Amino acid sequence: MSLQKQTKTTTKLTGYEFYQSIGSPKRVLAPMVQMSELPFRLYMRKKGIDLCYTPMMISKHFHSLKFRKNNIQFHEKDRPLFVQFAGNDPDVLLQSALFVQDKCDAIDVNMGCPQPSVAGKGHYGSYLLDTEEDRQLCVEIVKKLDQNLSIPVTCKIRLIPDSEDKMVGDVEKTITFAKQLEKAGCAILAVHGRTRFNKGRKMTKTNWGAIARVKESVSIPVIANGSIETLQDYKECLKESKADAVMVAMGCLNNPWLFLNIGNRGDLNWEHQRRKCANELVEFILQKQDKKQFKIVSEHIIRSHLYYIIGKQFYSANQLREKMTSTEEMIKVLNKLEELQITVIDPKDSNSEKKKGESNDPYEEIVSLFNN
Repeated sequence: MSLQKQTKTTTKLTGYEFYQSIGSPKRVLAPMVQMSELPFRLYMRKKGIDLCYTPMMISKHFHSLKFRKNNIQFHEKDRPLFVQFAGNDPDVLLQSALFVQDKCDAIDVNMGCPQPSVAGKGHYGSYLLDTEEDRQLCVEIVKKLDQNLSIPVTCKIRLIPDSEDKMVGDVEKTITFAKQLEKAGCAILAVHGRTRFNKGRKMTKTNWGAIARVKESVSIPVIANGSIETLQDYKECLKESKADAVMVAMGCLNNPWLFLNIGNRGDLNWEHQRRKCANELVEFILQKQDKKQFKIVSEHIIRSHLYYIIGKQFYSANQLREKMTSTEEMIKVLNKLEELQITVIDPKDSNSEKKKGESNDPYEEIVSLFNN
């Protein structure tokens, strides 16, 4: 495939002109490996999402036709869409982007993936933020893509770790880097307000204030990312970060109805709403598959979505979980609970202590209902 520089017969939109051309999206579905696949993207667009990212694609594998067929799908109703790539070789990233530039609205460069077994091993994602040399490589990647693609280039970054406390972001360094990316040709910048070290049990709330400072330092649209679990979080993030849009990952996995303000954990009837959502999502996927609107979704992915939506209701339900070995069985369990109007309380939300001699499985009596 030719690496010739794009012809300048038409002017490529960038910054706010590009942002406005795709409808000035406010609610963004984050790139999530195996989860932000086409079926889920289409479903989420019906639930309030304005812009979707594909899962992160490893650029060095993307030259393979088999890999592309197995890992990425497109649909006329799945727009605007940003295809995200990870890598550390400007030429390989460009080759990959050229395969899909006519099927999406922008090419996004992942500079935020924190996973050591993936990004750390391959030295891409957030591992390209640690040194000045690597950050300059990121700048060169953006410049290379911008000069050779017919569509805009966007970036997703995290806060650059502070040299003394890596849990904390060095805002000044992050601002400098954001300006460099903008100068190189970045059209839209998504910022996760944590460093990659801010995770696990020690993870703190996203620093929306740091995102606001980045936003004030650049003249391109900024998308805030991190700590969005409810519609109220979304509203507060928009206000505090001063961002143009908010990107949501886990919040939408746990509750695809987040932007409908339904099914928030702890709300009245939240369990009922989550079960209803789980049923609807599965029905949506299966109907679309039957109509051959996308490739068959694996059982593993469907069950993963279901566990995100309703799994927290069954943390201690050992025997119930044993019955949920397939999508069909999971839906059967949910329907039975609805039929009997049973509320399954997560023990982690309960203040009551287990009495001496009490069963280790608090749902033992419920399980017997499924054997009748």
